[in-house]
Amino acid sequence: MVTLTPDLDLNDYLRVLKRRKFHFLIAFSSVVIVALLLAFLLPPRYRSEATLLIERQAIPTDLVDTTVTGYVQERIEQITQKILTFDNIRDLAVKHNLYPDILAANQGEAIRLIREDFDVNMLDVEATDPDKAGSRQATIAFTVEFYASTPKAAQAVVADLAERYLQENERARIEETTRVASFLEGEADKLSVEIKQAESEIADFKKAEMNNLPEVAQLNRTLYEKTEGQIDSTRDRIRDLESRIDSTNAELAVTPMYNDVRTEGGGVILSSQDRMNSLVAQYIRATSRYSAKHPDVINLSREIRNLAEQTGSAGRADELMDALIRQQELLRQAQQKYGPDHPDVTQLQRSVTALETGFQKALTSTGSTGKAAEPDNPRFVSLRSQLVAAETALRAEQEKLGRYDAKLADYEQRLTVSPIVESKYKDLTRELQSKVSKYNDLKNKQMQARLAQELETGDSGQRFSLASPAQLPDLPDSPNRLGIFLLGLFLAGVLGVTVVAFAEFMDNAIYDVRTVTAIFGAPPLAVIPRI
Repeated sequence: MVTLTPDLDLNDYLRVLKRRKFHFLIAFSSVVIVALLLAFLLPPRYRSEATLLIERQAIPTDLVDTTVTGYVQERIEQITQKILTFDNIRDLAVKHNLYPDILAANQGEAIRLIREDFDVNMLDVEATDPDKAGSRQATIAFTVEFYASTPKAAQAVVADLAERYLQENERARIEETTRVASFLEGEADKLSVEIKQAESEIADFKKAEMNNLPEVAQLNRTLYEKTEGQIDSTRDRIRDLESRIDSTNAELAVTPMYNDVRTEGGGVILSSQDRMNSLVAQYIRATSRYSAKHPDVINLSREIRNLAEQTGSAGRADELMDALIRQQELLRQAQQKYGPDHPDVTQLQRSVTALETGFQKALTSTGSTGKAAEPDNPRFVSLRSQLVAAETALRAEQEKLGRYDAKLADYEQRLTVSPIVESKYKDLTRELQSKVSKYNDLKNKQMQARLAQELETGDSGQRFSLASPAQLPDLPDSPNRLGIFLLGLFLAGVLGVTVVAFAEFMDNAIYDVRTVTAIFGAPPLAVIPRI
């Protein structure tokens, strides 16, 4: 291998090229021929495109807002994926006769090639929002492109795809607004049923708790206070009637039933009954003053027992006198222990009065034989009538007191239960108000959804319009024959020079004086030219 001198000039390179011209021509012509074959044998590919304009909503959104969600780029991508489904592309290939041979042999490969021939490009601009600060990227249009082997096929496919974008966008927006309106309507109907159920529950609750509701709490409190006053008044009347009955009984005890029968001299003849009446009255007065061991009480009890034996009621007389003495003794003990207004004292006084009355009635009757004559003493008759009237009035007042006590207990129960009922009633009304508020909100949204539905079905909503229809391409978009040829020329030159340099580098022959001088360090003595 010969080491060439580094200081070569242009003539040296020309001599090398002249010497290796066949190497250069073979490499150069081979690449040029391949480039020409590629440029003229590759099938032409025609591109057609259509521009679809994204028209904004005609009516301001603050008046009528659409219910279609998502960004326009997202919607375009969704439509693209629906168009590029396997079935849609197969139908497109059959309709426009795309890749018929491949489609018949391998549908999947044909679908893949068609998808590669399809492209969508967004046209974005810098836009400013009057309601917001700054600027943003806004998509105002997009292009649909397709590559085909013939111009008509490319134009037809693009026109078909553009029409599908228009139809699919309109269908999707109408379907979405209809779905939103239907959803809101269904929710409103369900909420309406729930409101009716809540109203029915409140009505049933008010019916069951009509006397315990919050709105009648003040009335219950007023009635409670009024009933308390009525009870106090009734008790006062009962006490008055009891006192009147006691005084009337006491007066009856000392009032004879009959007028006195007098002798010719004016003396009063007492009958055994009158004598008994007198003894009983004296006995009652004596026991109220003295104890059972007092001589007057003992003498009176003995005379009453003797007189009662004549009428056959001695046993009854002893029983009544013993009971009266016991109650009188208990009353005296209570009076010594408590004050006169103490309930025990009052109760014992009533018991003593009742026993005295029973004692008088039992022993001052006319006896068991014969029918007693009607009393003819006017005073006695008047007192007895007063007693009957007072007792009747007392029973009436006691019955009235029982009713007032029952009413007071009922009002007290109402006032006790009222806070619990009020809490539950508030829960029910709060739930109803919440549902009514939600229902009204749904109805407003439902009205907005219907307006949005009308907006989308008309021409006022956001829509796609065909700004530039698919054009019939005049020239193929690929292959770039001139570019391929020029690239081939460049590569052919580079390859030719590379081959020449490699051949020269691998050659050990000596072709000039300078090489000899570089090898031996001295120039040759003579040069013999080529003969």
